[in-house]
Order: sequence, then structure tokens, then C-alpha cells
Amino acid sequence: MYGPVTGEQLRQWVAEGRANAQTLVQPIGNSDWKALGEFPELHSPPLPADPPPPIRVSPRTNGFAMASLVLGTVGWALCCCGPVTWMTSIIFASVAISQINRSAGTQTGKGLAVAGLVASLVGLLAFVLWAACAGWQPNWRFSQFSHHGRYW
Repeated sequence: MYGPVTGEQLRQWVAEGRANAQTLVQPIGNSDWKALGEFPELHSPPLPADPPPPIRVSPRTNGFAMASLVLGTVGWALCCCGPVTWMTSIIFASVAISQINRSAGTQTGKGLAVAGLVASLVGLLAFVLWAACAGWQPNWRFSQFSHHGRYW
């Protein structure tokens, strides 16, 4: 015998399995005992038999990460536009890594982005070293015009 208790306490006991619809209760100010099932305001909502399984979303590969790797390797194959593709690859890799870090596990591809970043940085370094060793200088002479229309 317990009491007096609040309606909230009775609902908790039902939820815990300590009381059920056949448990006898005596309302305050009443001398008769009644089954708990006779008081609909004290019933806790029924629990579903089997809760639905959690929805799992498969992580997707970040598009910027893939583009970074592709541009990083294409720069090596197309030497004429390597620096442009490598700089673009570096930007894409930075964006990809940032997005992947903020995605809370919904995006993958960090390894692709890092590989594209490394390929691009090595490519740019090789290009700068080659240009410095070859003594390369841009030969743009747009300001030297002659009266014959020649630009050199």
C-alpha cells in the first residue's frame, strides 16, 4: 500500500510495469477501491510493438574531391595547361576538405581530395623549379609596336 501519490507517479509506474490496468487505487476523498484501468486520464500512451528501424543514409563522395584528383592528374598529362589545372585542383581540394569536415559523416572522399592536393602541389613545385632552371621568362612585348605592324 502506497500513497498518496500523484497521477504522474502512477503513469510512471505503469510505464515501468509496476502497475497495470488491474491495480487497485483509491481516489482521495473516496472510500472505494477501483481498478486503475477505470481512470483513462492515468493511462500512458501505448508503445508500438516494434519501433521502426532507423533510416540510414549512405555517405556520398564529395564532387569537389573527385574533381580535385582528376584535375591534379590531368595537369601532369597536359603540360601546356598544368599550372592552371593544378591551381584549380588546389582550390577544389580545399573546398572538398572543408565540406567533408562539416558534413557530419554524410560525405566521403577526403583521401581523394588530399591526393589531388598533393599531385597539384608537387606539379606546381616541379613547374616552378623547371622554369627557374630553364631561365624561362615570359616574352610579352605588347608595348613595342613599329610602323610596319610588327610586335617584336
